[in-house]
Amino acid sequence: MDKRIIRLFDVEALAAAMEADVIHHHAVTCHAVCTDSRKVQANDLFLALRGERFDAHDFLPGVVEAGCRAVVVERAVDLPDNVVVFRVDSVEKAFGRLARAVIETRRSMGNF
Repeated sequence: MDKRIIRLFDVEALAAAMEADVIHHHAVTCHAVCTDSRKVQANDLFLALRGERFDAHDFLPGVVEAGCRAVVVERAVDLPDNVVVFRVDSVEKAFGRLARAVIETRRSMGNF
């Protein structure tokens, strides 16, 4: 995703786009979206996807240690209060909804 576009989304806009409940709500600016815990950087929005052989929820402590301050999860997680947690029914579907919101934002700006 375009790193400049994701910065336009505040916590409320991210939650609305992904149809998420927000836990540990506070102002945060996400610089990028990441789905690979090995590549996460400070201020990324991390999406904890699950696959046949992995569950990214298991890697959340390392993601937070790397400086991530916002995560998208499907189940209850124990993270520090300085991490915004977006709770959704399906991280995969939330990722799709977020992508659609980014595309709509780019179109409205004439960038697509």
